[in-house]
Amino acid sequence: MSRDWFDILKAGIPHDDFCSLDAISNIQKAYDSISKTPWTNRGKRWYWFQVEDVPGLRENLTRAKFPFIELWPDIAIETYPIEEGDIEEIDSTMWVPSIMGRTNAVMVANVYNIEQQKFKFDWEFGTLIPGQTDPTAEQLASGKKSYPLSPKEVGIILTEDLKTKRQRLEISVPPNSQFYNVVSQIPHGSKPEDLEFTNAEAAALAILSHHERRQGGKNYLKRRRMFSDFGIGPLERDTTAPEILSLVKRGFMRMNPDHNTPNMRSFPQITPKGKSAANLVDMPRSEFIGNFKKKVLDKPNELFDSWYMPQPDTSLLEDDDDDEDEGNFGGR
Repeated sequence: MSRDWFDILKAGIPHDDFCSLDAISNIQKAYDSISKTPWTNRGKRWYWFQVEDVPGLRENLTRAKFPFIELWPDIAIETYPIEEGDIEEIDSTMWVPSIMGRTNAVMVANVYNIEQQKFKFDWEFGTLIPGQTDPTAEQLASGKKSYPLSPKEVGIILTEDLKTKRQRLEISVPPNSQFYNVVSQIPHGSKPEDLEFTNAEAAALAILSHHERRQGGKNYLKRRRMFSDFGIGPLERDTTAPEILSLVKRGFMRMNPDHNTPNMRSFPQITPKGKSAANLVDMPRSEFIGNFKKKVLDKPNELFDSWYMPQPDTSLLEDDDDDEDEGNFGGR
C-alpha cells in the first residue's frame, strides 16, 4: 500500500515544492510500519479514518441516501479487522454486526463495496430497546444475523445513543480485504508536509486519539493529567501551548470559540483529520508511557521518529476473551 503511494509521490511532485526528502522519508517509515497491521487498542489492531478518506462513502451518506439518522458532519470512523479465517485462502469472511447488549441505542448496518463505491442492500435497522416489537431489528442488534464479505466489501455500522445522541461509525474489514489499498493514505485535507510532527505534537495527538480518547468529565481529567505528565499543554481553554496551536493551524485540532457548550468554548479538541493522522504516531501503551514519554520530556521539539514496528501477530493463537475493547459495541 504505502510503497505505491510513496513512489507516486516522489515521481509526481517535486519534493522541494512542498517538503524535504527527510520529511517524505519519515512519513514513509510510518506508513511502512502501520500498513502491515493496524495497531493497538488493548491489543486490537485498528485505524481511525475520516469519512472522506474512504472513496465514495461521504456521497453515500448524504441525507437523501441515508434518511434514518442525521449523521454528524465531522464523525470519524473506527476501522477494525475481522480476525478470522486464513488470510491466504479464504474467499469471504462472515461479518456479524451487533449492538453488544445495549438497550439504550439504535443501529443501522450495511455492506459497502469499495470498488463500486455503493452499498449492497437497503440499510437494516437494529435495536434492543425494551418493548420494541420488530423481531428482525432484535435479531440484527443481538448478533444473530451474519453477512459474507468479499475482499472488495466491508461491513459498516452506525450506532446512536438515544439519550446522549452520541454516534459511533464503525467499519469491519475482512483479513483479505482490498480496503487498505484504496483508502486515502494521506488524511483528506492534508498535505504531506503537514504530517511531520514534533514529539510533543505526536504525544498530543496520541493521547486524544488513542490513549485517553473517551469523553466525559472523569476522562477529561485523565487527558489533562496525561498532558501534564508528558510535559505538554496545558490542555485548557484558550491555551497557548505551541504544540496545540500548531496542530490547530494544520486542522488536526480545533478551538471553537462559539461552541454550543459554554465550558467547551476555545477548548482544544481533536478533529477527525487529527484522528486519522494519529495513525502515524500510534504505539502500544507500554511503549507510549515508557520510552516515548521519556523522549517527549527530554526533546519535545525534536521531530517524531518513534515509528513502532509491530511484532508478528500471535493473537489468533491465544485466548482473546479478556482483551475485548469495552468501549466498542459494533460488529467484527
